[in-house]
Amino acid sequence: PAAVWDALRAVCDRVRSADPGRLPTVLLLSAEPHVPWELAYLDPPLDPARPPFLGAQVAVSRWILAPHGIPLPPPGAVAVRRMAVVAGNYASGSELRPLPLAIAEAAELVREYGATALEATPSDMRRLLDGAVPGAAGPAGVQAIHFACHGAVDGDDPKYAGIYLDDESTLSPVVFRSARVAKSDTPFLFLNACQVGNAGELLGEYAGFAGEALRGGFSGFLAPLWSVSDDTARDFALEFYRKAFAATPVADILCELRGRYRMNGTGIPRSTYLAYVFYGNPNLLLTRSADASASAAA
Repeated sequence: PAAVWDALRAVCDRVRSADPGRLPTVLLLSAEPHVPWELAYLDPPLDPARPPFLGAQVAVSRWILAPHGIPLPPPGAVAVRRMAVVAGNYASGSELRPLPLAIAEAAELVREYGATALEATPSDMRRLLDGAVPGAAGPAGVQAIHFACHGAVDGDDPKYAGIYLDDESTLSPVVFRSARVAKSDTPFLFLNACQVGNAGELLGEYAGFAGEALRGGFSGFLAPLWSVSDDTARDFALEFYRKAFAATPVADILCELRGRYRMNGTGIPRSTYLAYVFYGNPNLLLTRSADASASAAA
């Protein structure tokens, strides 16, 4: 409705008059899973120097409006002591295309942040979701989980979704709702896998990875809505963590990265920059503990 856009413009004017360098923040609190509000086209835009989509104009996030099972307001911070990263290693004989850049993406997260690398196998997924990731002090949980794998969602029914493991079996969204690590560590979850940001409905409730993860206890969820290019997806993820672990709010980071989509100029705009949907507090901070920094340095 027009009143929504009028209110948004009024708020943005107030924010920018008080602090010209600050991004206005918007939290979309909704039980409606289908509409990609982040792609709403603003004409005229709030900031003509940025792409004219809501998610590139303001720091926007969404959260599920549910009668039970999901806390409100969303958590404002996640203290990341340990991080786990899963990369799909699809053999040449597999029907799934190899993802060498996803493997490189995972290796960089291991090198830069001391993340624990896990294989995309059922056994390692059990360790991850049970909060029993191997470490120097023994098996324990993690506070940030990153996947770089193939994913797929049924376009006609988004609740049928999966992340492909190395053996071509799929990891269902349902396992994130019952994950012990979600209850014990409330981690941030980044699924860098095609299409898995899509949500749907099941028995009147949010379904898909976002709904199941947030009901399970995850503090935030980030994933693409459509198929993304390997190189841009890798660059997006690495830049995301560089900024996140430098104390930049998650929604601010995403607004900046979406701003790299350009509708004019040379070359074809990279739609991957607009693909990612974020569920969480727009001011969510991922902080690293001294133990995590020391582990990465070692």
